[in-house]
Amino acid sequence: QKAFDELKAAKEAEIASQTRQIDDKTTTLADTKVHKDDSQKDLEQTEKTLAADQGFLADLEADCSTADKEHAERVKERNEELMAISQTLGILTSDEARALFSSSIGGFVQVDQSSSQLAARGKAATLLRRAFSKTSSTALLNLAVAVKLDAFVKVKKAMDDMIAELKKEQKEEFDHRDHCQANINENEDNTAEEKRTKSDLESEIEQLEVQIEQLTDEIASLNEQIDQTQVSVKRAGEDRGAANRQYQATVADQRATVKILRFALKKLESFYKKASLVSVSIHRAPGEAPEPAPEQGTRQQHGAAEGVMNMIEMIIADAKRLEKESITDEAEAQADYEKLLRDSFGAIADAQRSIVDKTATKADADSQLSSAKSDLKRTDEELEELAATNAQLHGECDYLLKNFAVRQQARTEEIESIEQAKAILAGAK
Repeated sequence: QKAFDELKAAKEAEIASQTRQIDDKTTTLADTKVHKDDSQKDLEQTEKTLAADQGFLADLEADCSTADKEHAERVKERNEELMAISQTLGILTSDEARALFSSSIGGFVQVDQSSSQLAARGKAATLLRRAFSKTSSTALLNLAVAVKLDAFVKVKKAMDDMIAELKKEQKEEFDHRDHCQANINENEDNTAEEKRTKSDLESEIEQLEVQIEQLTDEIASLNEQIDQTQVSVKRAGEDRGAANRQYQATVADQRATVKILRFALKKLESFYKKASLVSVSIHRAPGEAPEPAPEQGTRQQHGAAEGVMNMIEMIIADAKRLEKESITDEAEAQADYEKLLRDSFGAIADAQRSIVDKTATKADADSQLSSAKSDLKRTDEELEELAATNAQLHGECDYLLKNFAVRQQARTEEIESIEQAKAILAGAK
């Protein structure tokens, strides 16, 4: 009994310690759930902000589309204006106008030029005006006027400067095109990578939330199992105590019965011996020869006394047997109770260890969830920055990329036209 009491006290102390740990872990769990709710609200707010930014981007693209249409209209109007200027300059640089200017304004043109030079200048000017009609370049139009009116050296220098400037623009536009394409490709690659990262993080967050919920339910179930086991142990202890008290009362009653019956038996034996009514053979030793049979009256009294005493001895034997059975049953019941305690305390200890393990696993999952949500928030911010950069890049580069080939071709034609005009003038020297 002492060993059992010590074992019980040790297990109760262990249960109390583990219960305190459970309380601490439950508090930590509550705090973690609050943190989870806050992080979830941050995620929802970020998603709302992302939706608003995407709406703003859609509006911006619509505005840009309108601006492109307006720009196209302005370009068309400017081209019409340039055409009118070209026609006006054509009139002013015609042979009739030149002859009129030569006669009325001295020095406006050189009067000592040969007819071949004049023809070459006119041919070069015509070539440059045709190039202007294709490219709408005011520089070509100005150069056409200069060919007709300025000195050859000045015109040649202007042509060389314009060719150099066109080639410089050509190279700068190539570099700008390459820069735009590289930046747009890098932006799109980074955006695709961040979207994959976001998808992975959202999947990880979903799995961690499911895991945390499952662990929380398992921990609650284990705590409930511990509570039920403790209640069962308490009830078993109460039942064992009641059974032990019943056992002790039964044994005490049987022993008291045996004691009283033995005392009564001795009284009867003493009485019958004194009255010579009881045969000594009732108590003779094994193997002892029986005495001669008593007379008829004495035999009847001897038989009655012998029956009473035998009955008392049978009652004593029954009492002893009942006492022995009670002792045996009590020992078995106590052994079963102690086994129940060992099994119950073992189950509680296993459940508590499982709670500790699951709580540690849950803490790790909570930490991973918090980290994943932080990473998701940073990823959303990166995607917002990439979207803004993408919109800026397209605003700066779309027109160039869309019209790059046309612009390069037009600039090449300008250079070729100037080169041809230059060759014509050189041949007329």
